[in-house]
Amino acid sequence: VDINGITYNIIKKAKLAEVSAKSSGNYTGNVIIPESVDYEGVAYSVTSIRYDAFYNCYALEEITIPASVNQIGAFAFKGTAWHSYNSEDFMTVNHILLKCSSSQEKVTIPASVTAICGGSFENEYIKEVTVPASVSALAPYAFSGCSSLTSVRFAGGISSIGARAFNGCKALKITVPAGAKVAADAFANCPLMA
Repeated sequence: VDINGITYNIIKKAKLAEVSAKSSGNYTGNVIIPESVDYEGVAYSVTSIRYDAFYNCYALEEITIPASVNQIGAFAFKGTAWHSYNSEDFMTVNHILLKCSSSQEKVTIPASVTAICGGSFENEYIKEVTVPASVSALAPYAFSGCSSLTSVRFAGGISSIGARAFNGCKALKITVPAGAKVAADAFANCPLMA
């Protein structure tokens, strides 16, 4: 259903709402996701942003995510180039797809994040990333195609790095923490890591 310019998947039994891809066109400008929406006289708590919800929304400039959201699906923001990302309570978002502006070169992932979904930063223009100790594993393709990425700092080590996690990161040269399980092709097409 469409409510105030945002499309939701309504889960009636649980009284929950998920932000979904727009039913017609793309999201543009500033989007403010509310904590709850009213549908047919019933209040539904907005707790998640679905897979691909904002995929290729090139004209999305800013998004505000409320404290009620605790899950953001993989590739939810792939292909966007927003200017800012606001979350009223980032601590509630534990399994998250993080995206950054195409002009943002340094990314520090908040310590509240415990998992980085596959493809989270795929093909983004970033140079430096700090991964917090709360993240123990990188999913496949997490940073794939980040050709400008030169530095990744693991604040507390990492237990595993998935397939093609850094595929095509041509400028990357890092030291993998001791004991980490690394997929054979995690650093495919990374000449400096050979």
